[in-house]
Amino acid sequence: MTTAIKKHRDISWDFVRADTKTFTHCFHNYPAMMIPQIAEKLIEEFGKNASLLFDPYCGTGTSLVEANIKGINAVGTDLNPLARLIAKAKTTILDFKLLNDYLSRFEQLDFSLLFGIDPSTIQYNRFPNIDYWFDKKIQEKLAIIKNFIEKIENDSIKNFFLVAFSETVRESS
Repeated sequence: MTTAIKKHRDISWDFVRADTKTFTHCFHNYPAMMIPQIAEKLIEEFGKNASLLFDPYCGTGTSLVEANIKGINAVGTDLNPLARLIAKAKTTILDFKLLNDYLSRFEQLDFSLLFGIDPSTIQYNRFPNIDYWFDKKIQEKLAIIKNFIEKIENDSIKNFFLVAFSETVRESS
């Protein structure tokens, strides 16, 4: 004798039309990212009185960001150094005055890129097959941006720019 299994569809887990790029969730594309609404719902369901969230496979920090939004301290680990960098940048509170200062400096750099920088002054990071992935002009521009970032002394601001640089490199290849 078989028993019929009754199915129940819970539409509260349907996030098809949800904006998944709120807060710092828009910082960097990454494979198989958890959408923030799932992390938010899990925290609401299972972490109502939590004071700490530990995510052992945090990826780019979606659950960490959502925990922080709810006033919960969050700690995460991940094997991938890029994922850790993105998670750290997404969960670090920045000094906006300092960030705006560096963004203004970066805009000046962007202006000088448009109107020419002497290529002989650029320090290049060479790696195998770079010429396959990037043409010479893109290599020059990426090298200029990387040199700018390496001079940033504040680690939190530097991480913010490194994450933006990583996304730029992905989009440029």
